Amino acid sequence: MQKDIRVDQFILIFILHHKIMKKLRKILFLNYAVNLRSREVHRIKTLHHNCHLEKIKCKVYVWPIIAHILCRYYGYNGCWWCFREKDTNGKK
Repeated sequence: MQKDIRVDQFILIFILHHKIMKKLRKILFLNYAVNLRSREVHRIKTLHHNCHLEKIKCKVYVWPIIAHILCRYYGYNGCWWCFREKDTNGKK
């Protein structure tokens, strides 16, 4: 028999999951977030409030070497606000 979860229990589980994943990303040095839809790479350490990383649904956290490979060889673009040295179509 399956037990139903209350809304407050779900919110608590969601908050705990978010905190655990944030700490795990720091432990594994996953310092870059890749938006797979817009093909844009964000640097977590210099994240700007205009990046709106919390609104990106289709994102993956990667190591720095993977982020640089994506930008150099696979046509991904650095974010204008937080990863300007790899931004190819930003403002000059």
